[in-house]
Amino acid sequence: MKDIRRCTVLMTVTNAFTNDPRVRKEADALSRHGYRIVVCAMDRGKSCCATEYIGSVLVKRMSVNAPYGDRLRGLFAIPVFLLFCLLHGLVLRPQVVHVHDFDTAAVGVVMKLLLKTTLVYDAHDHYPSMIRPMLPSPMCYLINLLDRAFAATADCLVVPSAHRARLYSARRIMNVPNLPSRREAPSFMPRRSSVFTIYYGGGLAIETATLKLMHLASTMTNIRVVLAGDGRLRSYVERVSHSNPRLVYLGHVSRAMSLSALCAADVTVVMYEPCTLNNLFPASNKLFEAMMLGIPIITNAENSMAEIVKTEKCGVLIPYYDDAALDEAVRKLRSSERLRKALGSNGRKASSRYSWESFEPDFVSRYDGLVDERL
Repeated sequence: MKDIRRCTVLMTVTNAFTNDPRVRKEADALSRHGYRIVVCAMDRGKSCCATEYIGSVLVKRMSVNAPYGDRLRGLFAIPVFLLFCLLHGLVLRPQVVHVHDFDTAAVGVVMKLLLKTTLVYDAHDHYPSMIRPMLPSPMCYLINLLDRAFAATADCLVVPSAHRARLYSARRIMNVPNLPSRREAPSFMPRRSSVFTIYYGGGLAIETATLKLMHLASTMTNIRVVLAGDGRLRSYVERVSHSNPRLVYLGHVSRAMSLSALCAADVTVVMYEPCTLNNLFPASNKLFEAMMLGIPIITNAENSMAEIVKTEKCGVLIPYYDDAALDEAVRKLRSSERLRKALGSNGRKASSRYSWESFEPDFVSRYDGLVDERL
């Protein structure tokens, strides 16, 4: 094998990097095994350093005033950020360009053509199906063609699940699931409230059952619904939480705070409306985090997470569109501490098979093989 461990890998991501667990795990794993990792990141809130080392990973950020949810500013910021990435690529001349998600894939293709570098396209989401509810059909069709072209051009396509791999045609596909690291678990167990607590942290949108959870908080007594995250419903959630003491909104919190809130809950609800391929085959880390912390999960039977929940007996499955079933599942778990402990214990016992530590050696080995072929 050639001396691949001195390779420079340039990663691109349209967030600040610090709170993106998938990108951080991949970057840290490769850095620990001798790769030089440089990350071009976009600081949407102007709250991070322009240049800093996080561990041994060098992060270069472009600061923009384009908060999440402000689509217009974000749309104008992306082309400028892609130029920022290209300029750094021309200076660094990396052996590998590892682009994260559809919105930075184009600059990776350009660098592959200009610098003859190895291109890794990390498709966190199936972007064409994710944006389908928001854009007209012709534009969705164009984006789908581009996404397929990016996947076909890449030397390796990275996907978060085997289900997602079936949506693409690529010369090489690497499955890298969104697994939590056991190091991320809170170092202490937060004290649980005497009130039955449901937690959800993530995108606040109709298709993630945010309104269903808010409805539970407004109609069911002796419960508390705790929400965290950002999204199209953020302002509505925030407004309603001020008038309903059973609904608590934590804001857009750090990953550590989110895990602590999950750890303090009695159950987590993670549901995706089965209206797009992205939602039928979710690659969420929320299931694996709940298993790691021993928290039972309620999810809908139509998505691919249900296979793991059923196999490991770590939660309750319900139809997405059956609100009565959600109500019944919550009441059942609220009334039975014994059931909650059994489901949580099953998840915790199985979680060692779904941890980043168990997967990292295979990830690095396959990355080595890819780079060795291309050098």
